[in-house]
Amino acid sequence: MKIDTKINEIEYECEFLLKNADNQEVSFTKSAVREIIIIDNIFQPFQIGTVGIANPFDFIETDYLLRGDGRDTLKVMFKAKSKPDSEKYEHEFFIAEDRNSGSQETRGQNVKTYSLLSVDALPFTEDAPFGKSYNGLVGDILKEIFIDLLGEERVDEENWEAGDFDLEYTVPLGWRYRDVMNDLIHLFYAKDGDTFSKALLQKDKKTNKYTFKLLSSIFEKNKDLVSEAFALADLTDKANMSNPNNPPPDGSTGEFIGTMRNLGCSTPAHDLTNTFFVSRLVHSYDPILGETQIRKISIKDLREKWKAKYVDVFSSIGGKPKPFIVLNDSNDKKFTQIKLPYTINQNAALAEAELNMAMVFYNLQASFVNIGDSQRESGSFVDIYKPKEQVLKSDEKLLGRWLVTEIRHAFVVDTYKNIIICTKTYVGPTSNIKEEGVE
Repeated sequence: MKIDTKINEIEYECEFLLKNADNQEVSFTKSAVREIIIIDNIFQPFQIGTVGIANPFDFIETDYLLRGDGRDTLKVMFKAKSKPDSEKYEHEFFIAEDRNSGSQETRGQNVKTYSLLSVDALPFTEDAPFGKSYNGLVGDILKEIFIDLLGEERVDEENWEAGDFDLEYTVPLGWRYRDVMNDLIHLFYAKDGDTFSKALLQKDKKTNKYTFKLLSSIFEKNKDLVSEAFALADLTDKANMSNPNNPPPDGSTGEFIGTMRNLGCSTPAHDLTNTFFVSRLVHSYDPILGETQIRKISIKDLREKWKAKYVDVFSSIGGKPKPFIVLNDSNDKKFTQIKLPYTINQNAALAEAELNMAMVFYNLQASFVNIGDSQRESGSFVDIYKPKEQVLKSDEKLLGRWLVTEIRHAFVVDTYKNIIICTKTYVGPTSNIKEEGVE
């Protein structure tokens, strides 16, 4: 049952429907739903969340039996009434965990909390058949599993990368399909120009299909993937867009974009750079020659190739951005050991793809909160700009185009906010950063 309610003082249409395999249903009003957190993460193809529902005198199970077998589902739908149906948020979750918080004083204040996981993830929680063998490119094996579990109509074959790792894969004992999925994603690599790239498994909300796209291709198409632009709320008497660190005007502001009153930005400091921004030492064994093979993947040599794929695709008002990979003399002398049961070329390609990915996602981080919008999703880009002439040192890091790694849709009572978490690979053109540090 759809209900009309006010959220953020805006008219919304919502639906919160709990149902099971016995055709029992419970429809909740917005006032009964105390809190919802829905998490859309770029590394997790299946959305997760939690919902807190007022449960006085355990009314939810007065006529409803919570089975607990994965077939209890909660449908969540919401959209601003002024928006078309194509812009609504709608997703079906299964109940992964049930917790009932009893009041210390009266049963009339009990609250039921459900942990939610997308219904698409349910088949992946089942055991994969031990010993089953797959042969082919890693991406094709992963696609075959998705087709088997979800159906051919749920896979976007035009946007599904096969990769370059040809593999004979056998399912280990006791693994579930989600373990196999994660392992195959970890083993994936594809040649892209002069270097190797990993891929991201995501769900396209518009087509309701799953895609498997190269990370480098997502960055290459950043102009097409910019969803919106946010202005830093610094005090100013008039707008001036001449800050050289501002991104080009590809993003737009919208009806539900509020002033960016908060922004947290963190820099990859010593603990991260000393762990992830180091060279790789790759090991393998050649059974024909009967010898151990070792190859070095130098982070200093790789950085220029990485820059071409993950930095040079961006621009700023004042010129070309600069990569934010600050290395000292010791980074290239430190190693992470890579030992896998594959050929030296395959292990080296895997190591290079993982190092490229590490330099993206362990880079500059930003998080901020804004008025909720059902259309926001991970895997898009957002622009952060400053409509002020004054140039600060912090602008080099804060301003620019950020990849959204996580969106949280947070409803608390009658408010709806998005928590937006992003990563960025570069600093603005005014930076005086050099290879060995800052001048």
